[in-house]
Amino acid sequence: MHNLDGSIIGMHLLWWLFWVANIVTILYITYIMSVTISEDSPRKILKRRLANDEISLEDFENTQTILKTKKQSKS
Repeated sequence: MHNLDGSIIGMHLLWWLFWVANIVTILYITYIMSVTISEDSPRKILKRRLANDEISLEDFENTQTILKTKKQSKS
């Protein structure tokens, strides 16, 4: 029959550890990327929207003025 000297059990355990490590790595990378993306400052978002022609230059300048006013009022 089968020789269960521990090598089969050991390989099975290593296989599971391999997959668990891969899943944890993928989840960690996904988390880090989502945190990095969500840390965009309002000014970066505003500049990106202007670059993509989502807003006009007038809207950009008005919003920048509002952001500066809010920053000064918080200080």
